[in-house]
Amino acid sequence: MSGASPADVDLTDPPADAGNNGPVVTRRILLQRASALAATGAVGSTLLAACGGSSSSGPTPTGTTAGGAGGDVQNLTFGMASLPQDLNILRAFNIPSPTVLSLALEGLTTFNDQMKLQPLLAQSIHQTDPTVYVYKIKPDVRFHDGSTLTAEDVAFSFQWQMLPKNGTQLGLFFNSVKSAEATGKLELTVELKAPDGLWPYTPAHTAGLVQSKKYLQTAGANAGTSAHLPVGTGPYKITQFTPSSSVKLVRFDQYHGTKPKLANLSLQGIADDSSRQLAMRNASINGTFDVPYSQLNTWKQIPNAKIGLGSGLDLFYIAFNVQAAPFNDIHVRRAIAHSIDTKGLITSQLSGAGEVATGFVPPLFFQPLGVAPSTVEGWYAQNPQYPFDLDTAKSELKQSAHPNGFTTTVPYPSDYPRIGAALQNLQQNMKPMGVNIQLKELTEDGWLAILNGDRSKLGMSVVVYYPDYPDPADYSGFVTTVQIKSGWNLSNYSNPHVDKLWNDQAASLSTPTRVKLLREILAITQQDLPVLPVWIEDAVVALDSSYHYTISPVWYLQPWATQISKA
Repeated sequence: MSGASPADVDLTDPPADAGNNGPVVTRRILLQRASALAATGAVGSTLLAACGGSSSSGPTPTGTTAGGAGGDVQNLTFGMASLPQDLNILRAFNIPSPTVLSLALEGLTTFNDQMKLQPLLAQSIHQTDPTVYVYKIKPDVRFHDGSTLTAEDVAFSFQWQMLPKNGTQLGLFFNSVKSAEATGKLELTVELKAPDGLWPYTPAHTAGLVQSKKYLQTAGANAGTSAHLPVGTGPYKITQFTPSSSVKLVRFDQYHGTKPKLANLSLQGIADDSSRQLAMRNASINGTFDVPYSQLNTWKQIPNAKIGLGSGLDLFYIAFNVQAAPFNDIHVRRAIAHSIDTKGLITSQLSGAGEVATGFVPPLFFQPLGVAPSTVEGWYAQNPQYPFDLDTAKSELKQSAHPNGFTTTVPYPSDYPRIGAALQNLQQNMKPMGVNIQLKELTEDGWLAILNGDRSKLGMSVVVYYPDYPDPADYSGFVTTVQIKSGWNLSNYSNPHVDKLWNDQAASLSTPTRVKLLREILAITQQDLPVLPVWIEDAVVALDSSYHYTISPVWYLQPWATQISKA
């Protein structure tokens, strides 16, 4: 492919379209999600920055506030429903791991308060070709062991993820990378196999977090254990780790950015919801991200607590196996869609902390691409919608090949009672139509084993999904053919036109082009209904009223504790 003229490209001013004639790019294939419990939760544009050095410690999260802005904090304890078994970056494809690691490790870029990319360890980013990115590394950045960051550390961190023998869960984020090499003491050059509009997000994702080369070489397979704690450049240094139980972090005095107001942070694992609420009541903990939605109103009554809510990207949806009866019948799928009382469930199961999903990609995903959520909502309003209407549901079923009903079994995870409640609502509403929905409650591991097993045996599947990056391509890829065998296409839906649209947007470096193609994909899938978007969940945090923090939709990918201050 012919190269573009060398240029520094601003994050908010994407380069011209480089064309879509290169090899098909299958950017990332999701394997599975680890347990996140009540956690909440982008590519747009080629978000490559040519920016001067920044001393920012990271983005200010967006959302509503718990507490008010203020001063320094000496000690703080957060209660976590789940903490990682180890802190090895190779096994960080979940929510608990980046919640910890994003405080101690940093990437070349990070997300700002609008979920757009901004430089962090990179001083500037220079795109010399549609497939070549040159990162100038910020000078005089110190690791927690006192050594100085170089391009060799960044290159080795990337190569560490790319080595097949390491068995990383995050290597798929580097599928499009041909090479990542230090081309100077403070210069990293990344060459891609083909243009990839999604690549710019990897350096801001957990997959792109940088560690000391010396540390990784020394620790090897023991990296991330209690004896070999991660060595990064972040605003906090991990000083103590007990697997699945606790983590202690202290403010890093040699941090290259703005000094956080919080000095010492303790993370305590408290799996039981009632115990976590009691700990908040008696001030054993000062905050948590793990507030059960159904108990939100009870948590609001805790005298010393403030609840912060933010617009979310987490989606609850239903996937239909369109290759197997009865779900290969569009009228059956429509009947189910019209039989779930989404608005009522948001009130009863989310305590109002959510909204009806009118499209498969939450509108906020488009914000980093320069499209307002209200504009996306207008697009979705032009697509077919499936409001709760039992008369319409009955009519659709009568038009199907199963006019007198059918029987199906739906597995769901016990860790997500709100999903069970939604299925019970559907079960009750469709029973008079002759539809027998049998519910099978499983552990999350058991549920994931089914979803990641033989896809031909799936029927109707339920999913709550948390984003990897704030971009509409993250979810829209779930309806592509390539994700049937090794991804997250639980519907076995295959549409050559959708595949082409998705491949074209993945290869495009033009934001308007990507938006247009993604919008068309979402219109087609809303019509064909291989997946039924149900609701979007708000991001939630509980915090002692003495402190201030504003939650972001992707807080777990940001150095969230740097935003905490005294009220």
